[in-house]
Amino acid sequence: MLYIDFIDTETGKQVFEEGKIIEAQDGIIDIIQLRFDHFPKSEIQIIKGIGSLTTLIKLRKYAVNSQSKDDFINHLVQYIPEKKWKKRSKKTKRGTDEAFLGLMKVTGNAVLKLVGIDPEDADHYMFKSVVLKEKKLEPDIIGFPVLESNKQKVFIEFQAYEYPFIKYNLVSKALMACAQDNDNGKVMAVIIYTEQKFKDVSLSIHAFDKSINEGFDHQIKELVLTNYTLEELLAIDPKLVVLAPFTVPTDLSSSTLTAYGRDWKNTISIAYDMTNLSDAINVMSLFILNRFRFITREGIKAMLDFDILDTVAGKQVYDEGLEKGLEKGREEGLNNMREMLALNLKNRFGGVSSDITNALNAIKDFDYLKTLFSESFSYDNFDHFKKKLAISNT
Repeated sequence: MLYIDFIDTETGKQVFEEGKIIEAQDGIIDIIQLRFDHFPKSEIQIIKGIGSLTTLIKLRKYAVNSQSKDDFINHLVQYIPEKKWKKRSKKTKRGTDEAFLGLMKVTGNAVLKLVGIDPEDADHYMFKSVVLKEKKLEPDIIGFPVLESNKQKVFIEFQAYEYPFIKYNLVSKALMACAQDNDNGKVMAVIIYTEQKFKDVSLSIHAFDKSINEGFDHQIKELVLTNYTLEELLAIDPKLVVLAPFTVPTDLSSSTLTAYGRDWKNTISIAYDMTNLSDAINVMSLFILNRFRFITREGIKAMLDFDILDTVAGKQVYDEGLEKGLEKGREEGLNNMREMLALNLKNRFGGVSSDITNALNAIKDFDYLKTLFSESFSYDNFDHFKKKLAISNT
């Protein structure tokens, strides 16, 4: 499987920050809606248009300290000239298996040629992703021959991280899939490693008296993409240009990588018809993200004239980064709400004792803190708040 921790990529970091910004925006909106009745929607949109986390933190403090709704609105209008920063709607998460299904759909026959299947036979395969019902093992791709005369299934695993038991995993998938379908026909298992080091840690199967590899010599095939040049891939099939990111070193400068990317884009435009062109570029953008962790969304767009966040892979990047950013933002929001509550108590009553501070720090429920914060504006004295806090904790 192609494993990408998107938070390790520049694109993922960008979206991670986006999640924190969204949470900060929502935190300010929570405060002003708690403090002021009928807050105008137009002013809420101004808050949603602020894309600086530092600015939002300052504005959140002002939301607590402002004397009135008009006071806060007058302060807020200075941010109207800023470029709107809009929250994207959250999309349903979709796994990398689907991305690889897209790979096989646009380059499937070419990949079969790469693993050594006769080109004429390769043209008679169709591909789909199969979930094994009994144990939920999920092969990335299973190839089913269209012609009745060809009974061989091809299982392909793309391996982009260190996993010693990849052969065990793949063989178990193949055998379970055959058992599920009551199929005792021929099987070919293929592991395509993105780098040599991932192949080096792969263990031979010794679950029986002798290595099962001895009986699977013609069924298990291993390839390492970094062992190929782009010219070699194109000689096998021009559609394999989508694997070009694995044919160059990872320490390329941004300018050099951009130049390569533009050349790859030109080759893709020749190798693929308009029906599959966008899908092919989508696949390459995913590989670029995996291979070059420093690449940004803008960098991919400069190379391929293609916005990865408009793709299945990009949505996954966005969803994962946004979810982690929101999670981090919620943690910070909880701390900020405690801070805002303590600050408001100090402003109204002159100080906060250590026992109250400890009690607030022990509260893990954000909604409960919001309620305390809202009600803190209505108490006449500190004893009323302490009584409310004591009652709520009983």
